[in-house]
Amino acid sequence: MIRPLMISILMLLVFVLLQKISLDFMFTLIIAICTYGLFVSYLGIRAFSGFHFLWIKLLRV
Repeated sequence: MIRPLMISILMLLVFVLLQKISLDFMFTLIIAICTYGLFVSYLGIRAFSGFHFLWIKLLRV
């Protein structure tokens, strides 16, 4: 239940930072999407037992 709140707060920080920089809309959109993908990927990996477990699973395949 805390993950959506954490993602929202982190993305709010990203948008405030991007607003201060005042880039073009497309650059802002690309940076926001990439940042969101990184945040969600990190939280997803942590939810499935962490990086070490995932790395072992990938090496076995």
